[in-house]
Amino acid sequence: MGVAARTHEAVEERLDGLQETYGSVTVNQTTVSLPGERFESVVDRYAAGLVDAYVAVENGDDEVLHVLADDGLELPGTAPSEGERLERGARQAVEEATGVRCRIDGLREVTITGIRNADSGKTVYRLVVVFSAQYLDGPVGERAEWADRAAEVAPLHV
Repeated sequence: MGVAARTHEAVEERLDGLQETYGSVTVNQTTVSLPGERFESVVDRYAAGLVDAYVAVENGDDEVLHVLADDGLELPGTAPSEGERLERGARQAVEEATGVRCRIDGLREVTITGIRNADSGKTVYRLVVVFSAQYLDGPVGERAEWADRAAEVAPLHV
C-alpha cells in the first residue's frame, strides 16, 4: 500500500471515530499543491501524526477564544501524535496557549486535506478538525483574547 492510500485510510479511520463519538458532521475536502522540496519538508514536519486539531472555545457572550499569531488571531490548536487522544491534546493546547480550561462538546468543522507534490504527483492526507467547546474557567493569558467570531482555519500551515 502506498503512502497516499495509507494516509487516506488512517484519516478515514480517525474521522470515523470522531463521528462515532460526536455524530455526523459535514466533511470538506481540499487539496494543496506544493513544489517537491516544500512538499517533503511539510511531510517531514507532520510525520508524527495525521491530524491538526483546533478548538473554538465560546464564553457564553457569543465570543470565541483566540491566540495572537504573527498574522493576526487564530484558534488555539495542536498537531497531536498518532497515539495521543485527540480531545485531550486539544484541551491541553488551549490551556497551555491561553490559560483557559474548556469542555469540548462537539465537532464544528472537519476538512480532509490532500497535500500533493506538484513535481511527482505523490499525495498524502491530513485531517483538520475544529472542535466546539465551552469555557470552564481560568484567566485569559496575555497572548490570547476573545473575539466576536471564530477565525478561519487554514487547511495546512506551510
